[in-house]
Amino acid sequence: MQKHSSVCLASLWGYSIQLHQSIDQVAKIALVVSLARAKSTEEFVKATEEEVVKDCLGHINDSVEQLSQAVWEIEHIGRNKGDEGWICRASNLQTIVGASIIDGNNYLDGF
Repeated sequence: MQKHSSVCLASLWGYSIQLHQSIDQVAKIALVVSLARAKSTEEFVKATEEEVVKDCLGHINDSVEQLSQAVWEIEHIGRNKGDEGWICRASNLQTIVGASIIDGNNYLDGF
């Protein structure tokens, strides 16, 4: 603690001479400025955090929708693999699941 206080006093001493203020007054100014910057940083982080959460929810909602579509497709795919409807639904299923995987991977790459 002694080392930090001596560094602090040495740092403030130059400002106190330039500003014609006591070290106590300069220390108070430094604390007020630090507090203002900390509050500004806090607000920035909160705003950023809210955007991140909104973005995350958007990706989760997209995945839920895509996977719901995939479940519907697989339930209605039919049994005849040679049937044109089966080929179309299998293709849809593949596209939907692929999109869900890509969305998830793209989102996770951001972290």
